[in-house]
Amino acid sequence: MDTIPKMFPLMLKVIDGKLYTDTDEYGIPIGSEILSINGRKSEEIIKKMLKYAPSDGYILTKKYRQIETEFGILHYYEFGEKDTYIIESLTPENRTRKNIVKGEEFEQIGKRYALRNSHFATYHNFRDRIEFFNKRVKEKWPFYYSIDSINTVVLTINSFGLEPKEFKSKLVDIFDEIRKERAKNLIIDIRANNGGFRINAINLYRFLTNKPFKQRILESTITDRLPKEEYIIHKMSDYTEFMETYFASADIEDGKWLLTEDHAQSEMIPNKNRFKGNIYVLIGGKTFSAGSAFALSAKNDPSITLIGEETGGGYYFHTGQYPVLYMLPNSKIMLRMSFVKIDHYVTDNSIIKGRGVLPDFVIGLKVQDLIKGIDSQMEYVIKKIRD
Repeated sequence: MDTIPKMFPLMLKVIDGKLYTDTDEYGIPIGSEILSINGRKSEEIIKKMLKYAPSDGYILTKKYRQIETEFGILHYYEFGEKDTYIIESLTPENRTRKNIVKGEEFEQIGKRYALRNSHFATYHNFRDRIEFFNKRVKEKWPFYYSIDSINTVVLTINSFGLEPKEFKSKLVDIFDEIRKERAKNLIIDIRANNGGFRINAINLYRFLTNKPFKQRILESTITDRLPKEEYIIHKMSDYTEFMETYFASADIEDGKWLLTEDHAQSEMIPNKNRFKGNIYVLIGGKTFSAGSAFALSAKNDPSITLIGEETGGGYYFHTGQYPVLYMLPNSKIMLRMSFVKIDHYVTDNSIIKGRGVLPDFVIGLKVQDLIKGIDSQMEYVIKKIRD
């Protein structure tokens, strides 16, 4: 877009396929169900927005998390620019309301993002929501805090997209501190981790496991030449060079290059300073790419408990490694396509194909939790440890 128009300003949360207000603004109480916007029912709006949010397979959790994060811009994509919005809502007290709200500048909406109740600032003992947002939600580097009453450490990793040597060094320092604290329980929160460098996910899991592990059983591609190169507007490197190096040891069967040896397999061994207590991993729809790969490693380990929602990354396989950006010649629509299919190592083959990594205990956010600002997934883990 050459210019960014005014947009729908409310902060919304998707719960059980419905829209709810995530702040107490514009005369609409927090936790109110949005019934319609400009006469369109919320169910119709969500359905139309699903196509803008990518996920692996048939996973909806990632789509819902993206829709609630980018609702204003997605509403503009689908319905165009509006000066005002007529919002029909149902308050927590079961009263129907109609409010007229003006569109706002994109920057103004962004400044209010930190005010979302679903960030749970109050639950985590922060009075200043902006301070909490900057220190906890926006923070990319791993950080931890202790819950002394239950001898537990919470380690939050919002991204694996960090320089691997520095990331590994940070983990070494953190697990040294955890060992000094003699914590019996470790909660790893990757609910906001949308991926990054796979080696970072591997290095984290090395601090948790007591034996060598696997992540991939097969990588394959069906072409040694990029199709339609005249329409490519960005690629990582020369594809021929990539094929000659990455697939150098591959077998060729029926027009497919098959690589059964994982390039990173030698790294997948336990760290001598690994954590030896009880481990819980919080996952969600934003958990994607390398974040989902870490979640799957944890899922394959029966001693680790996963809690939360289905990840946005696929359980059995995904495509990646060599992404190429095309521009379609007539519509000028840009399309990103990856050329390597990656089959994952899994220990449970009963999962329905098209799903993500599923938690052992499915805990979703309830409307009352949103209103009260309770991190229901973290609360569930803490109660489980106490019990």
